[in-house]
Amino acid sequence: MIYRLNPAQRSLLKALVLFIQDGKLKEPIGVFPVGNPPTAYAIHLRGENSFIFENYGDMDALCQAGMLGFRWNRTGLGKLFFLTETGQAAVSQEFKGPATSIGFDVYLPDVIQAMSGGNLMLDGLPAVSLSEMLDDLKLRRVVVEALVDRLVTAVYPLLNKEAFTTYKALAEKFRDCLLHVPVTDNDLKHMYHTLSFWDEIQIETKFMAQAQALLYVLWLVAALRIEELREN
Repeated sequence: MIYRLNPAQRSLLKALVLFIQDGKLKEPIGVFPVGNPPTAYAIHLRGENSFIFENYGDMDALCQAGMLGFRWNRTGLGKLFFLTETGQAAVSQEFKGPATSIGFDVYLPDVIQAMSGGNLMLDGLPAVSLSEMLDDLKLRRVVVEALVDRLVTAVYPLLNKEAFTTYKALAEKFRDCLLHVPVTDNDLKHMYHTLSFWDEIQIETKFMAQAQALLYVLWLVAALRIEELREN
């Protein structure tokens, strides 16, 4: 799991966990507006001044991320929050997601956006991390098919008809090998090398960046597949 929280949300969650552990805060947690400034909110603590923080929306964001839960108070006009096991784990692990069999976990849309300079968005790509695909073959299929379909679409205007037909066939073979077709790690490496335009095909740098962003994420999946082949 990737803990996709901004610094303020992480700091807020960490403070809540520490206050509860120190006995200064009891659940459920009530949040009260300070009034000045209007963006400030307070949480009452035992034995010391109230904890003041900015942006009530951070509490809602933590709920959406599964770090906090809430119930409505008796009036139905406010929320009472409580810490979840996920929130406790996030703080105890210092917000570090679990490593995959090939290294640190990554959030796939972030990788594509960063490598393409923010110019490549995939509507069909689920917002998932690499670790979420380890044991979820159905999710892996959705991700791989979305990436390969977008890759084929991206290279279509760059190649002549014959070259595109060859490229598309290899991309689809690579896709199938990532999902279910028996394959060796050397075969996967060779297909990736060819799909990456390292040999004879030359394309403009801006198009290369988009293709490489897609190919890199596909290679992360290939690395998972190689590790699985070696284990079996």
